[in-house]
Amino acid sequence: QINLAWTASTDNVGVSGYRVYRNGALVATVTKASYADAGLSPSASYSYSVSAFDGAGNNSDQSVVVSAATQPVAVSVIYLSDLDWISATNGWGPVERDQSNGDKAPGDGRLITLSGLTYERGLGVHAASDIRYTIAGQCFTLLADIGVDDEVGLNGSVVFQVYADGIQLYDSGVMTGGSQTKQVNVDISGKNTLQLVVTDGGDGNNSDHADWAGARIVCTQVSDSSSPTVPANVTAAASSSSRINLSWSASTDNIGVSGYNLYRDGALIASVGLTGYEDTGLSPSTTYSYSVSAYDGAGNVSAQSVQVSATTMAPETATTGYITVNVRESDGITAVTTAVFYLYRGLDLYGGGYYVGSGTSDAAGTHTFTDLVPGNDYVVRAYKRDYNFGNGASVIGSFNYVDISTGNATVTITAISP
Repeated sequence: QINLAWTASTDNVGVSGYRVYRNGALVATVTKASYADAGLSPSASYSYSVSAFDGAGNNSDQSVVVSAATQPVAVSVIYLSDLDWISATNGWGPVERDQSNGDKAPGDGRLITLSGLTYERGLGVHAASDIRYTIAGQCFTLLADIGVDDEVGLNGSVVFQVYADGIQLYDSGVMTGGSQTKQVNVDISGKNTLQLVVTDGGDGNNSDHADWAGARIVCTQVSDSSSPTVPANVTAAASSSSRINLSWSASTDNIGVSGYNLYRDGALIASVGLTGYEDTGLSPSTTYSYSVSAYDGAGNVSAQSVQVSATTMAPETATTGYITVNVRESDGITAVTTAVFYLYRGLDLYGGGYYVGSGTSDAAGTHTFTDLVPGNDYVVRAYKRDYNFGNGASVIGSFNYVDISTGNATVTITAISP
């Protein structure tokens, strides 16, 4: 827009109005000595002149020509991994922000890598994938490097496609793990929705780890003073003695929500791009209060949400048990003070299972095994203290099985003749 103003003309009867000319062509007729010429191209120069007329149809000459230039358009580059999508589907696990697809769990990807070149930003997907964004006619270029991520070697085959307002604007053709990286530079001027699609290469989706590396859009920088809506439906629930899980409904914004600030007991603890957070490292049996605010790319921040509270669980205590073993003489064997006890689990008298521990009888012929996991499949064997594991004849007794699934146990082994 260019704003024009001039000194009012005079007439023997009266001036009725003015005619405004842009680059020699009449563009407006006005009654005041000013005019705002809007709808012009950015970074462009225009020439203007003005003439006056009266009620009798008499016209003055045009004024001296003056020139002015419009301001350049302010643009911003926005990485798609920073934007909330309308929807996202993925062939294996979730769409990953700023990392490769990895495996099935969120956040288990690696640094995006194409043909040995690494990227700090981008989207990691797996065929078949479909991601959709609202761009509200404010953006004009999509830029990205594309290919099958190096994490699958020469495997995988995919096709990258770009749609805007439902119309296909780009198709990469089939790309495999051995293909060279391609550059995407697509005009999306005036479009309202942007859709990034990855399909399999026609041979199934095995190893189809695809990257929109460095994916970004170039947009008109719109003056924005509107804050996002306040996050709603905030919930907090303890999942352990040191962890509380938070979730909330997505906020909306006239341009787009960039992320959320999380507050614990009034203090900022994190800023995230998703509508959920896991607060860890907390104290057991403690109540914490939380609220959430939303912010946009222009730095506008919503009010904080309604505060919610949750109490962490009591500390986890390990349940353990013990087995006390006594050995008793029989058949003239003096084994009471010379026995060595071995404890096994899942072991019958003839083999199998695994070794838990050993201990030597005290003066009363007793030993206690402690810190045991409750169960009903413990086996205790008694041996002479000088037992040679190559000579089974030194076994002097066995108790098979011991049950401490519901409480501790005391067992007595009667020595047998070797």
